[in-house]
Amino acid sequence: MLILKFFLLLILLLQEKQCSATSDISTTEFKHVAQLHDKYRLQWNFNSTHIIFRAQAQTQGYMSFGLSIKGGMYDSDIFVCTHRNTCTDRYSMETAMPKVDDSQDYHLFNDSTNGTHRTIIFGRKLQTGDNKDLDITPDTSRVIFAFGDTKNLLCHGHTNENRGTKSLYLLAYVPRESTVPDNVKTEDLLSQKYKIPGESTVYSCTMFMLPNISTKHHLVKVEPVIQQGNERYVHHMILYSCRRGTKELHRTEHRCYNKNMPDDFWSCVGIIVAWAVGGQSFVYPKDVGFSLGMPDDPTIVLLEIHYDNPGRKTDGVDSSGFKLFYTPELRLIDSGILEVGADPSRLQIIPPRAASFRVYGICPTQNFGDGEQDVIYAFASLLHSHLAGTAMRLRKISGNGSISLVTEDKAYDFNFQENRFFPKPIPIRKGETLLIDCIYNTETRSNVTTGGFHTEEEMCIAYLHYYPRITLARCRSNYDATELMSDFLSANMKSKSCVVMPNTTNVCKKYLTVMSQVDWKKDTIETFQEITSRVSYEVKQYMTVTGQWQYSATKLPDFVQQEVHQRKTSSKNSKSEGAVCVLPSWWAMIVFLIVSIIMQK
Repeated sequence: MLILKFFLLLILLLQEKQCSATSDISTTEFKHVAQLHDKYRLQWNFNSTHIIFRAQAQTQGYMSFGLSIKGGMYDSDIFVCTHRNTCTDRYSMETAMPKVDDSQDYHLFNDSTNGTHRTIIFGRKLQTGDNKDLDITPDTSRVIFAFGDTKNLLCHGHTNENRGTKSLYLLAYVPRESTVPDNVKTEDLLSQKYKIPGESTVYSCTMFMLPNISTKHHLVKVEPVIQQGNERYVHHMILYSCRRGTKELHRTEHRCYNKNMPDDFWSCVGIIVAWAVGGQSFVYPKDVGFSLGMPDDPTIVLLEIHYDNPGRKTDGVDSSGFKLFYTPELRLIDSGILEVGADPSRLQIIPPRAASFRVYGICPTQNFGDGEQDVIYAFASLLHSHLAGTAMRLRKISGNGSISLVTEDKAYDFNFQENRFFPKPIPIRKGETLLIDCIYNTETRSNVTTGGFHTEEEMCIAYLHYYPRITLARCRSNYDATELMSDFLSANMKSKSCVVMPNTTNVCKKYLTVMSQVDWKKDTIETFQEITSRVSYEVKQYMTVTGQWQYSATKLPDFVQQEVHQRKTSSKNSKSEGAVCVLPSWWAMIVFLIVSIIMQK
């Protein structure tokens, strides 16, 4: 009897602890919302340790919510509700009926139905400690869901429409709502019924003259306008500021980066706003706006749209673009965008058959611009890569060598790229170094992947929203290919078209041909990665006032080489150590203690 009382008391204490940990999370008014399906809506709130969801589906039958590593049933953590108030924590390692988890870590707060919908409110810890559960982190989460008309959970199969997946930032910070003033003006910058070619990747550029504004205004909101039905084509859009342009070019469209593109288009380099698939409207914080109408502000802009058309369809006609919201009601601070990344050049090589290869970009900030102040404050970011990208990170290194994180996503999703606000503005001081690194998985590729604009090529770029605005607008870098070829293959690289291999007599091969012919074994990939961490990097920085690129050379910080070596050593050690035992969950520990007491009796 004493043992039973002890067990009941322990359960009550644990329940009280759970309720206490979630007492500051509202279960009635939710801050975050996502429409997963036209019949399934998800809302949620969270604190530092727990998260509470409200899921509503148009059904009287079962419904489920889950997290998945890749967006499917494989390696998924699922909460399933069948009959009323009958819900279970489950998991799946395959495309099959999910199994009941020994550790029930989800807590049901409410389960209700009306004439048309079922609503469940439930919660869990962000990190449960159960190896069958997936941690909820600030990275991208792949949410999966399903619902049906029956009370019993059925295998819904691949063809069932009442299921799906959606990537979300479950722990995204949402700044205090910034209202758009009543006197706001709008301007649509849309492509002009552009006929999408039957090519896998196309970049279209359209020039616009902004409205003639005689006094200073602030851009306070930018809304993506994606033509209905073309969501599958429009992958990302960027609005550039231009230094030159004529009225005759207003609303003129050309293919971007083409030799026949008008000269004035090449002057459009500064960035005003960037959007990518999965993103929503960008609303500036209440004290911040992008300046328009002043002498140094843009009057001519270029809309770039990346169309992703893997099926090479030829029936697409598009009028997507941006809607600008600007007002004479001025904010306190002018904002800007700073692009930091690896130069998307075909000199950038990612080996094939690599599980985790890193590309680096470095940006020294000794030059914010003549007369500029010594510090800027980043308040939001957009991370951008392509299909092989799996993780991205931007750090800053201070003058004394200290390293701090600016932003990262360890579960990057090519089909979900959203601007993310920071809980607090992050200071970036003149003289600090910005370092971006992106991880790529090319295990299914048999040839090298280069940097470039094509969807099958790769990018590694961070767009930082910051204030106050400075002259430095873009900062790209790439390793010195000549030095790399010498260290990696003992080759003499005279140009991209002439690489002379050792023991040959001035026989030129193209750079890409040479790199494609490398036997990319694991040890070779590791050697190549180590060399990319220690060779020199060529940096180019675009200054908006002069309209010029400035060039310099530098090296990655020493700790990058140390990180590469540690990962290599860790990889080899993990193979030699074999299997690692996983500690049981805290519920299993409780059961173990109780059984021990009984056995002693």
